[in-house]
Amino acid sequence: MAFAPIALLVANAPVRPGGPEPEEVLLWYHVRIYLRTVRALVAREGRAPRGDRTEDAIGSAKLVLVAVGRSRAAAETLQAREPADDFTELLSMLDALERGLDERFPEARTYLRVGLDVPTA
Repeated sequence: MAFAPIALLVANAPVRPGGPEPEEVLLWYHVRIYLRTVRALVAREGRAPRGDRTEDAIGSAKLVLVAVGRSRAAAETLQAREPADDFTELLSMLDALERGLDERFPEARTYLRVGLDVPTA
């Protein structure tokens, strides 16, 4: 549980009217991107005991795409704030991950998640 202290730090951060700081956004999505990517790939293979997991795979891929977009925006904000820091490698990895998800889950971008993309009644 090496990430537990970081997760607690981010989860217990005070709420700011302007939203979380870019550093907090990167920390928040760092592990989630990995976990949801693995979940999407495993669910896509359909080797789970519960049978067809296509919807779970697409929903997980959509969540990763959202996380990648928010992480990219946070990294670009940090880059603009501190030009001496180089976020090129991180941005390149996020771009590659996004391309890979788009290739493997082309329907993920248009997938509507009930309660998140579509309000519940």
